[in-house]
Amino acid sequence: MAEGMETRRRFVFRSDTVEPWPGEMCILASKDDELALPSLSELQQRYPRARTHIFEQGGHHTFLFFPEAYTAVLRVVLDAPR
Repeated sequence: MAEGMETRRRFVFRSDTVEPWPGEMCILASKDDELALPSLSELQQRYPRARTHIFEQGGHHTFLFFPEAYTAVLRVVLDAPR
């Protein structure tokens, strides 16, 4: 966890690299995600075009605990018309 926090501290957001990028973005978190949920509104402001999905549970490892639900959300995003 310390390594992840250090990576977050060193990250420098540059809107000029994101704004022209034509790709899709998706912010995924769960209601009991103590790492991502507190940053959710900041992430949504930083990436206003991103889709957001909040899972009911799974903490920071929803993809491990609920792979079917996680994959279903990813499929919706990846299969959406562009």
